Amino acid sequence: MRLLLDVSGVAHASARKYNLEDTKGRGTSAIFGVLRALEALAAFDPSEIVVCFDGGSRARRELYPEYKAGRDNTDPVRIDIHRQLDVLREILEFTPV
Repeated sequence: MRLLLDVSGVAHASARKYNLEDTKGRGTSAIFGVLRALEALAAFDPSEIVVCFDGGSRARRELYPEYKAGRDNTDPVRIDIHRQLDVLREILEFTPV
């Protein structure tokens, strides 16, 4: 059995749910949430866990300009999530396909 994890989705939800920081004051909530989700999925003893990240495609915005139009790109939590996603790519040794 293969399982799929939407890392970007879990990271965004976790960053809003938890309020965790490292000793330097950098947010770690997204990292915590994704690693916790992976641990939960591992309990199902899958043959493989596939992780995916949002690719940031502009195609959706071209088809529907209002897609995510209400998001505040200056929101500090949102900005920090991107740093945490980079850390998660390193932890998971993510290779885009």
